[in-house]
Amino acid sequence: MTPARELDPEEFKVAKSHLNFPVVGFGASAGGLGALQKLLRKMPPSPGMAFVVVMHLSPEHESMLGTILQRSAALPIVTVTQSTPIEVDHIYVISPALKLVMSDGHLHVAPLTTLQARGSSIDLFFRTLAQAHQERAIAVVLSGTGSDGAQGLRRVKELGGVAMAQSLEDAEFDGMPRAAIQTGVVDFVLTLEEMPPKLALLWENARCLALPHPPAGLEVHESTGEAEVLAEEALLSIKALLRERTGHDFSNYKRGTVLRRIERRMQVTAVADLPAYRQLLDTQPKETSALLQDMLISVTNFFRDPEAFDALREALKHVIDDRPAGTPFRAWVAGCATGEEAYSVAIVLRELLGPHGPQIQVFASDIDERAVASARTGVFPLSIAADIDPQRLSEFFVQEDDSLRVSKALRETVIFSAHNLLSDPPFTRLDLICCRNVLIYLNRAAQAQALRSFHFSLKLHGLLFLGSSETADAADGLFDDVDKFKRIYRVGAKSIRSRVLPPIPTRIPDVHVALTPIVYATPQKPLLEQLHERIARSYAPPSVLVDKDDTVLHVSARASHLMRVPEGAPTYKLLELIRPELRVELRTAIHRAAETGSNIEAARVCLPINGVSHAVIMTVRPAIDETPKGMMFIVFNEVQESLTFPLAEQSGRDAVNEALEAELLQLQSRLKNTVGESTAFTEELRASNEELQTINEELRSTTEELETSREELQSVNEELTTVNTELLLRVEDSTKLNDDLHNLMNSAEISTVFVDRDMKLKRFTPQAATLFNLLKADMGRPLLDITHRLDYPELSKDVRSVVRNLTRSEREVRSHDHRWFLARIVPYRTAEDRIEGAVLAFFDITSRRLTEDRLRLSEQRMQLVAQSMRDYAIITMDASGVIVTWSAGAEKIFGYAPEEAIGQSFSLIFLEEHRLAALPERELHKASELGRADDDQWHLRKDGDRIYCSGITVPLEGNGNAGFAKICRNFTQEEFRERQRESALQAERATRDRLQEASILKDEFLAVVSHELKNPLSVIKMNAQMLARLPGVHGNERALRATASIETAVSSQVQIINDLLEFSRANMSKLVLTLSYFDLAETVRNITES
Repeated sequence: MTPARELDPEEFKVAKSHLNFPVVGFGASAGGLGALQKLLRKMPPSPGMAFVVVMHLSPEHESMLGTILQRSAALPIVTVTQSTPIEVDHIYVISPALKLVMSDGHLHVAPLTTLQARGSSIDLFFRTLAQAHQERAIAVVLSGTGSDGAQGLRRVKELGGVAMAQSLEDAEFDGMPRAAIQTGVVDFVLTLEEMPPKLALLWENARCLALPHPPAGLEVHESTGEAEVLAEEALLSIKALLRERTGHDFSNYKRGTVLRRIERRMQVTAVADLPAYRQLLDTQPKETSALLQDMLISVTNFFRDPEAFDALREALKHVIDDRPAGTPFRAWVAGCATGEEAYSVAIVLRELLGPHGPQIQVFASDIDERAVASARTGVFPLSIAADIDPQRLSEFFVQEDDSLRVSKALRETVIFSAHNLLSDPPFTRLDLICCRNVLIYLNRAAQAQALRSFHFSLKLHGLLFLGSSETADAADGLFDDVDKFKRIYRVGAKSIRSRVLPPIPTRIPDVHVALTPIVYATPQKPLLEQLHERIARSYAPPSVLVDKDDTVLHVSARASHLMRVPEGAPTYKLLELIRPELRVELRTAIHRAAETGSNIEAARVCLPINGVSHAVIMTVRPAIDETPKGMMFIVFNEVQESLTFPLAEQSGRDAVNEALEAELLQLQSRLKNTVGESTAFTEELRASNEELQTINEELRSTTEELETSREELQSVNEELTTVNTELLLRVEDSTKLNDDLHNLMNSAEISTVFVDRDMKLKRFTPQAATLFNLLKADMGRPLLDITHRLDYPELSKDVRSVVRNLTRSEREVRSHDHRWFLARIVPYRTAEDRIEGAVLAFFDITSRRLTEDRLRLSEQRMQLVAQSMRDYAIITMDASGVIVTWSAGAEKIFGYAPEEAIGQSFSLIFLEEHRLAALPERELHKASELGRADDDQWHLRKDGDRIYCSGITVPLEGNGNAGFAKICRNFTQEEFRERQRESALQAERATRDRLQEASILKDEFLAVVSHELKNPLSVIKMNAQMLARLPGVHGNERALRATASIETAVSSQVQIINDLLEFSRANMSKLVLTLSYFDLAETVRNITES
């Protein structure tokens, strides 16, 4: 199964940055915005570094993070949406739904396609930040929930960067800072006020650091001259101090690794050079522990380099297919750090072998005891979900609050122990060894020793799995390639014959001794000592140190030309390595020196060296008092033959003869001595030959058995030590758990009784003694034999039913003193999911029963009130609108009996068109949102009649029972009367409108008529006036009266017409009426006369 994973920084090819300024990464979540604003306000305008902000942003909304932060920052802010180069004194912020990765001074973006990856985007960024910028990387974890960023800080510190976290008191949400601090890798825990000056101080100090011969890629000043000598002495002293105070020897570590670790501590402690840091170790002993943790820091993650794990999976299939069925599979993860890689290997093996396959034993070891202790817990932050396939996550992990714990089945396959790869015996009879990213820190000799140990530990065809930057080249052909690119190797049949257990050095005792400070004032003496040592090494004669068995312990630099490596299996025996010409004389001299205990000088031996004949004089010196007994020191003095024996240089026949005679005499003397010694040896050998022959076969078989037993004992001893440590830890955990349980039972006010399957008493809380007459001596007695104060005759039946059916039982029971208890009985389950009895818990619910009784009485009263109000419908419903109660008034108004309405949706009283428009649901929603919903509309009775009701609907809350109440009244008659009144009003308004229209027509008619009438009247009046002026009429009294009468009548008619016009104008609001006095008598008179 190949997991579907988010792009991991291990898969992204990260190139080392060329930038010469620090890059600070800020990781934040909840509460992080305010923290960033406060921090940026305190940041100087030109800090000389770049900043990258990664926050958990919602992908569904456009982010305003850059705009908001720009208000608080003096530096320009760039929102990263594509590949962007990093510039000094700039701030870069993440875009929603994207993750940031870094390579060679550029920020690259990639989509976040899984929910798990969104919760670990800070970890993903910190990893690439560390790989790209290494010692120039600074990672800061700010306020937030969860644990994102904690794992990324490990990688930052591993590669030489600085890790910071916001103090818990200063953070609004302390989840992320707390997780970061708990990793133990945080260098500074600071408030937001303290961070900007600390960042400036770190950068200022980083530009002043000086180291002797710094490794490539480490951007510091190089110490020269006298400072270089002082720095080298300080470096040696620091290593010695670590060895003496902590018991850890780092002499086998690469020089560059050691310098990088020390440089990181110098940067953190603001120290500029090695001598000053050495003095700091004397004045601040705690710094030794901090340096040790930096030296031991090892970072890993689950399924690091997934393609390599896929290749390992394929290689393991062949190993598993070739193994005998049922044989346990044994693996060793060396340098396991905090356990991620060990559990990854265990998961792969479990998937390949299946849950019912052979036993899996994964031995996981590391030199760092703190890391091993963390690995044993099997607890990891939620951010590991970004590295693990969801299916594996659900199968092999269990979530606990804000963390993930490995499953019990997986945990039991892995055994952790503190183990030194170079000084402790290795595990044996292994099928797989996984040692990734450990050898890269060791020098070549230590790598070879470790690889020989692995070769000794693995079975034939066993696999070795190394890191991507490591090879097995230092093993001199002990391993065959399986996948050279993924660093997977196999123990071949040819190399199995040369299997030897490499010598295991004595472990350095774990002592803590303060060293005398070194005085750096006089560098001349160390220089002279070093010069003297180099001269002595260059001009001293060749020499070899051997033990009592002639095994070579040490060879000087100039003795290599006197030895030859024989064919076949490697050997350390001097007499097999020495050149054949020297073998006879050397054997004789060693034998005589061992017998006499004095210095023995062997006879001269002529030996051609580089085409020139040399005389070699070998001196054997037995051990002195300070060396172990049996050791011998052999010195080879070489003299050119021409200095004492003239050969080619001499001229003449006599000189040649003399030389040949001298050599012949020498050979005769050597032969005579050899014959004598041979005779003595022959006698001794003849005496012991028979005895040796009789025991030879026994020794051979015994040796083979002892060798096998020794290997097995070493492995068993190591396993026993590891298992014993594991058992001690589990005993401690069990003791703590027992203490917690005991205190919980004593403090809980719940009467609890534990019984087994036979209902025999196993344990009880002190509170249980108030219900049952229990004593400590009652343990093991049947519970039914013990009297109690409960009216609970079904006790035995309920317990047996729970144990038999694996269900739970709850019942309210009453005690003899009139108290009420909730009796809850559940099965007693073990960690292996076996039922071993039952747990009886009794909760005192007396106060709750009293409250329920009072509520029940109150409810009955309310029901009586509701039933008595027959003019009002009172209906209660649950949260979904299902009718719970139906009053008598509701029955009267809507026609449904209670048994017909209860259980139905209250929409049954709504009209069909209202139901289709979802009016009942909207009414409940409005009541829930606003607290009430008015209801004045037509409803439907059971008989199909429509009735008009007015009421309200309100939400009900309390006792956890949410719902609604609807109160309404039938206003159908009132509605009819209202409608009749409205109809009458409408008819009246129509009549008034018609009269208004008639009045308008009348006014218009009067206007026209007045105009038509005034003209003739004016003509009549004018003619009457002309008639009165005629000569014949002027004296005629009667004619004058007639003309005056005509004029008066015409004037009256004109006045009537004018009055009609004014009345019309007044009705049309065109004339403003004013009150005034008038003479009524005159008006009557005028009318009478007219």
